[in-house]
Amino acid sequence: MRHNNSPEMTRRMAYRVVGSQALFTFVVAALWLLQDTQASFSALVGGACCIVPNFLYAFWLFRRIEARAVNKILLVFYGGEFAKLLLAGALVIIAIVALKVVLVPFFVGFIVAQLSVLVAPFLMK
Repeated sequence: MRHNNSPEMTRRMAYRVVGSQALFTFVVAALWLLQDTQASFSALVGGACCIVPNFLYAFWLFRRIEARAVNKILLVFYGGEFAKLLLAGALVIIAIVALKVVLVPFFVGFIVAQLSVLVAPFLMK
């Protein structure tokens, strides 16, 4: 069986991975809702601190990947990854300082969103 590795298929898979991060984050937030609304909100914010940079990175990367030169692709990839990490760190700091999130649900939401990337390929066909 031959696999289709077209740029469009790769793009769709990247967005599906981000979608699975959102799904896992909503599940975690729903579970924290059993405790209280602030914990649920904190889990949502934690997940969002992971999801937003990943979505923006995928969007940015696929807009720039048209370049065929390997050096340019690597520069775009690593530059985007660096920007994604900086944005995630800034969002975590802003969420903790400005939104006064509950730390345990916040970090559970963030970690589950990060780890869902490992599970996402098994959920897709």
